[in-house]
Amino acid sequence: IAPEREKKTLVLDKAYYVVGSDESAEIRLPGLLVPAKAGVIVKGDHGFRILGLSRRLRVNGRHVADGPLADGDLVQVGRRRFRFCQS
Repeated sequence: IAPEREKKTLVLDKAYYVVGSDESAEIRLPGLLVPAKAGVIVKGDHGFRILGLSRRLRVNGRHVADGPLADGDLVQVGRRRFRFCQS
C-alpha cells in the first residue's frame, strides 16, 4: 500500500487490516471525513479483498461493500487515498 502523496509503503503480511481514522486502525487515515473504521483489507488464499464498512470507502471511484483488490487500485476514504500495489 502506498499513500498517494507520502510515498510510504506498508507490506501487508497479516490476515487483515482495519482502514480508518481510529487510533487502533492498522492503516490509519486521519481526517474529519474519515470514519473510525471505514473498511477492512483481508488477505486470503486467492489474494486480497476489501470489505467496506462505510459509504465513504471507494475503490477506483466506486463504493465497495465487498470486492477484490487488484494491483494499482486506488482506495479512497473521504479525501484520503492510497494505492494498492502487488509486486
